[in-house]
Amino acid sequence: MNQEVVRFQDTLLPARIDAFSPGWILERFRKCAESYGLDLVTDHLIFKKLREIQVGALFALGLSRARNREHWVASVPEREQTPDVYAYSFGQHPSILGGLRLEKLHVELKEWDHRNEEDLTEYLRQVLARKKYPQNFHIVVYANKQGRHLDLPSISKRVIESGISNAWIWLLTTVDLDSAPDSYVLACLNREPGQIDFRLSNELRKWKEQLQALKLRRGIFRGVPNLEGFVDVSMPTLTSDVKEMLFKDPPSAHAQYSKFKVI
Repeated sequence: MNQEVVRFQDTLLPARIDAFSPGWILERFRKCAESYGLDLVTDHLIFKKLREIQVGALFALGLSRARNREHWVASVPEREQTPDVYAYSFGQHPSILGGLRLEKLHVELKEWDHRNEEDLTEYLRQVLARKKYPQNFHIVVYANKQGRHLDLPSISKRVIESGISNAWIWLLTTVDLDSAPDSYVLACLNREPGQIDFRLSNELRKWKEQLQALKLRRGIFRGVPNLEGFVDVSMPTLTSDVKEMLFKDPPSAHAQYSKFKVI
């Protein structure tokens, strides 16, 4: 790949940072849409990692609400074929009083542009048949629900009865409420069935003091360690080589996750 393109992608999500707060990622996505155009950011291959980590950030916010603790997300290098993103948090150590330990979730992202609820079980069956995921993986399906109501208990029942996978299976979708247009639902469909309702604006406000970046290391901690704090990273410059890659093909030629909701 052209070095200017590599540099552009590295500036989008700096490799020197091990993990980012969900708020930083969602703001990064918004700024990219403003700077480069919504069609390019939602469709072009060069923004694929940004789209993936954006959905990972929404998943992390849902987990933060459920667990009442901070989560950070990290993009996985291209050389690692799976998962798509990592989610990190600090949980209580099981045997050391007052101790914290770093917890890492492997998150694989899928998109379901559904027509009816029966489609999801078959979709998962097809997707998961291609690869056997370990039990510690979290499969997050983003549902482009197009204004339709989802019967989550029925969906969960079918997924459990199908025995599709031992991995955690989650459904992330928007809720169409005129009074709360930024409402989401995160539902676990198999291991611990249940759902978490949250408003994006409320969760970002709740975690506004969360530090934006982490440098990670293993160990037992008395508090959240190795915090980087504020990440002031300028937007990448569109050099001639990057422009050539962006505009030589229509965005649809690179489309992936194109339906993911823009924040």
